[in-house]
Amino acid sequence: PGGCAAVRQLLTNNHETRKNQRKHIRRAISIYRSLRDAEVLEELDTPDAEGRMVRVTLDLQDDFALNQPLSLFALEVIESLDTALPDHALNVLSVIEAVLENPGAILAAQLSKAKTDLISELKREGVEYDDRMERLEEVEYPKPLKEELYALFNEFRTHHPWVGGDTVKPKSVVRELYERVMTFGEYVSEYGMKRSEGIVLRYLTDAYRALQQTVPDTERTPEVDEIIEWLGELIRQVDSSLIDEWESLLNPAEEQVSTPTVDDTETRRDITKNEQAFSVMARNEAFRWVQLFARRDYTALSQASDPSIERDGNDTQQRSLATISVDEASAMSAPFWDEHDMVILDADARSKHSCSFGDASGQRRTLSQMVHDPDGFNEWKLTGYVDLERSREQGRAVAVLESIGRF
Repeated sequence: PGGCAAVRQLLTNNHETRKNQRKHIRRAISIYRSLRDAEVLEELDTPDAEGRMVRVTLDLQDDFALNQPLSLFALEVIESLDTALPDHALNVLSVIEAVLENPGAILAAQLSKAKTDLISELKREGVEYDDRMERLEEVEYPKPLKEELYALFNEFRTHHPWVGGDTVKPKSVVRELYERVMTFGEYVSEYGMKRSEGIVLRYLTDAYRALQQTVPDTERTPEVDEIIEWLGELIRQVDSSLIDEWESLLNPAEEQVSTPTVDDTETRRDITKNEQAFSVMARNEAFRWVQLFARRDYTALSQASDPSIERDGNDTQQRSLATISVDEASAMSAPFWDEHDMVILDADARSKHSCSFGDASGQRRTLSQMVHDPDGFNEWKLTGYVDLERSREQGRAVAVLESIGRF
């Protein structure tokens, strides 16, 4: 009864040839056994209240779903990850992205930009043409955990032959957005995809759904939840209908409030009301300060002190309210570089423990970010505030840098 009967009906009552039907039946049985062995499904000794002899394991979330061909692989890998590692949440994200279909246009744009950047670098270094061409052949778009995922998938394939020609596809779209602290508009502009915004948005939505439905509750650490909430809010700020429609299908009994798309700035969704997602955005902006500081990009640090700049991917914005000049940013930073030769930008440096996001005071919330140095003193910080009014207007956390110095 139930799902098993529906699957049997689907496999036998169709227009496939009998030979193909038998092939699909064998594959379905293999998948079923894999799900049972992985304890995603459980067989009951007696029918439950709905007459089912097989059901999804009770300790999985209500909306749990394996919505990608290799979702079972993702589930097994995620359950094997060490939750104590500072980059655990980002690794979970990379595993999910690796089982999503490749967004060809995005990956092609990433690869093209990587090659263009490398060519420019090699020309500056005076590398000969033939050597440049040889180096270009080695360029790939970003593939976090590539070696680990390929090795794990090869092992997975030996135990689950039903995967057939499917393979894992490491990539970094959502992770790149998160790590580089980019808005949707900046990402589209960075890769010249203004005519392909829909492809980017659809991929982000697929990643959000996969994160929501595939990652089991037991592996949903606070950091994983924050990334999911951040991604959902980012999508809503661009086009809320994509997620609202999906959530209405999951929860038809709940009344869904329609919210406008990003073009309707008069009644745009108030991003400051989603505390979890807004806190992630604020901390990301603070870490962006550190990234600029690490590159000694004093022009960008000066721009970060100007609340009037709208970061929408347009570099022609005029600065008018900057509180720190380029020379001042350089002078403030100089004592650090007299003592250290680099800034640590690892997962621990990015963690919430290195950032302080204060309570609201009027239309501001204080924000400060610790700078991790190679000696472990960590006595420098970048301090500023988040402008709540501008954040509502722009649909992102508008962080304004005010000072650079020791604690």
